[in-house]
Amino acid sequence: QADQFILKGITRQAVLELAEDKQLTLVERPFGLNEAYGAKEAFITSSSLSVMPVVKIDDKFIASGKPGKLTLGLREAYRNRYVG
Repeated sequence: QADQFILKGITRQAVLELAEDKQLTLVERPFGLNEAYGAKEAFITSSSLSVMPVVKIDDKFIASGKPGKLTLGLREAYRNRYVG
């Protein structure tokens, strides 16, 4: 859920809806930096970048250090629906 640290943005909401369309299970909860380091994939959303893969946090790679399939799929779905 969005809170004081996460903007309830239009792009974020659109990506959440796309994830639901793809029947992805969504869980929004606080997490720590160590959990982020151990993630299989990570991304951020913004109106200028749409879905931007995060492949490194600090000096630690996320998984393989390359964008994951889910992230790339959401970015493609977003661009197809909203950017054209």
